[in-house]
Amino acid sequence: VTNTRIAVNNLIQQIGQLKKLLHMPTNLRACGITKQQLLTAKEVICLAALNDGCTSTNPRKPTYIDIEIILEKI
Repeated sequence: VTNTRIAVNNLIQQIGQLKKLLHMPTNLRACGITKQQLLTAKEVICLAALNDGCTSTNPRKPTYIDIEIILEKI
């Protein structure tokens, strides 16, 4: 378990470094998206995510609420 946890933490750090190297935004605010814009589009985004063909192939199928939580975190 410890080795797995260490590996996951290393992966997260490496992804963070890669995002910095590529000058990728780390959140929606950095993309110029305001909280109001997100709230206005939230329903459309959640429904689009649920209807996306890739969503059905996820190991764990998200619910509408799961997608809302993800949006709040980004």
